[in-house]
Amino acid sequence: MFNYGQHGKRALSLPRSWERYLPQKSEGFLSPSMVQRNMQRIITEIGTPANLPKPRGYSDGRTTGMIQAPRTRHQVIKKAKQPEPTPPIAV
Repeated sequence: MFNYGQHGKRALSLPRSWERYLPQKSEGFLSPSMVQRNMQRIITEIGTPANLPKPRGYSDGRTTGMIQAPRTRHQVIKKAKQPEPTPPIAV
């Protein structure tokens, strides 16, 4: 879970155009929504612990000249026919 409180001091107060009535906060913590808006800038500033994405797409395949071993062949197993069950005798 992300703690907005610890990054509240790093966030800038950037109210949207229809929020001009909001006072500019120069010190203290911002609300979680204000920090969330500024998250892209915060992440680029402090970095992220996530690894880089792995390349996706078509693989290189087998190298040229590589010979594949032939499949091992197996005998076909045929099972005996199951005897039909006898119906129960009604008494």
